Amino acid sequence: MWHEPFYYVDKELWLRVINMDDRTKVEEIFKYHAPTPAQAESMVKIRMSALELAETIITECPASADRTTSIRKIREAVMTANASIVLDGLV
Repeated sequence: MWHEPFYYVDKELWLRVINMDDRTKVEEIFKYHAPTPAQAESMVKIRMSALELAETIITECPASADRTTSIRKIREAVMTANASIVLDGLV
């Protein structure tokens, strides 16, 4: 199934430039991957560690744009780490 990329690109050009292995890989990356029980356990450990760091930042840093950004980046790190778990080294 063809899904438009996040940026504008001609569909026919996209299909010519990217080989099937890469296209299959991209499709695999962007589909939903339900975690196995072991993966879910790893994801909980990461979330709990991130929560502890976020709580320390909230406690120790003054309310500011930098504090907000640091919390946002922790959230981003958790999401990327969780993706690495369920993708099992694909990326």
